[in-house]
Formats: sequence, C-alpha cells, structure tokens
Amino acid sequence: MWSSSGGEIDKSVVKNEDGMVLSQRSNETLSELLIQNIAQSFIIKLMALLRDTILNRRLDKQESTPVNIKSYES
Repeated sequence: MWSSSGGEIDKSVVKNEDGMVLSQRSNETLSELLIQNIAQSFIIKLMALLRDTILNRRLDKQESTPVNIKSYES
C-alpha cells in the first residue's frame, strides 16, 4: 500500500471496483460506518431478545396464576 520511497500511497492498490482512487480517510469512514451498522444491528437484536424474554415471563406468570372462574360469573 505504501511505497518504499517517500511514504506515498501506491494508488493502484487503493482503488474501488470502478477504478476510482480511494483516500485513506474514505476507507476509515467506511470502516466506521460498518462498525456502527454492526453495533446498531446487535443492539436491535439484543433489545428484541430482551423484549421477547420479558413477554414470555409475563405470559408464564399469567398462565401459572390460578383463576377462579366462578368469581367472574356474577
């Protein structure tokens, strides 16, 4: 990536599929966006899992509570 003479970037290495030269900053930005996207996806999945766990516990608690049907039939 870096040439041995003078610290210049070898532009033939840092290109996208269309041949456009990418800067180091754009690569860093893409990496940051990718990490943010992965983190957001993880947080959304974690929140959904917690929601489902809480709902399942509420359902389990309701099912285990005995209900006296006769008291509601007045």
